[in-house]
Amino acid sequence: MSYAATLLARTPHNPRQIPTSNLPSQQLNDVVAVLFDPSFFVSDAQHELSKRKLEVSGCKDDLLWRLFEALKAEHAEGWTLGYLLNTRILPFHDKGLDPQSLSGHHVEGYKSDGDGIMILELSDGEDVTIRSNTSSDDCAKIKMDHDLFWALHTVDGMKAVPCDLAKKPLLITEAVMGVRKDRWGREAGTVFGLKLEGMRAISFFFLAREAPIREDRICGDVWLADNVVLREDVRMLHGGNEMVVGEVREAWVTEDKSTGLEEDTRWLHGRRDGAWC
Repeated sequence: MSYAATLLARTPHNPRQIPTSNLPSQQLNDVVAVLFDPSFFVSDAQHELSKRKLEVSGCKDDLLWRLFEALKAEHAEGWTLGYLLNTRILPFHDKGLDPQSLSGHHVEGYKSDGDGIMILELSDGEDVTIRSNTSSDDCAKIKMDHDLFWALHTVDGMKAVPCDLAKKPLLITEAVMGVRKDRWGREAGTVFGLKLEGMRAISFFFLAREAPIREDRICGDVWLADNVVLREDVRMLHGGNEMVVGEVREAWVTEDKSTGLEEDTRWLHGRRDGAWC
């Protein structure tokens, strides 16, 4: 049989299609949105499959189907948050303050410094402190996911924020600890998450270095400290929200030395649905 006849005799390949409706959870709907985003290339799908030790050959539809099936399995194992489900919630293990103690309070602002400290200002309770551990990378800083950044900045009176978030102070509906994977699928550090009134899902603070690739950045742990830093102990430096802790009235529980600074991470995690003011 000639080569042409052999090709004609083959059964046509019909790639399997990812379902786009009637998915069991909002998280899987978000996954599908990422996979069909024009900026998610074949090379991105191949990388995600490679780090899961899955086959990387085939047409784009086959690659996306294979990746979607893998992500569905990971979702069932508890990886339910973050970019392509790279984050899962952890139970509280007695390190620092139990995040659930923040639920029901209202946050009215935040401040950060250059030593791995971020302070959440509560309108109806004592301010709380997010700490980070020692990192081998001196450039590591406490940062935050896209949705959390925009939600927190509604309290600063910023324009161009979703209308359903344009309230202040903001109610904390959920507060959790979690763990996040790096670009290669390894658990790279603990993260602290908040869901504020108007947000669709929990979004996280994390410790990260400067890096061109999003998942290369995670490099250590953050947690909610059980010491108190009063807001009058924090004075403004020049520019943005950069702060320095002056006189801390209670000793730190840990002697860790680390670096951290909030930054605008608007480019990190896709787009947020909703009307814009």
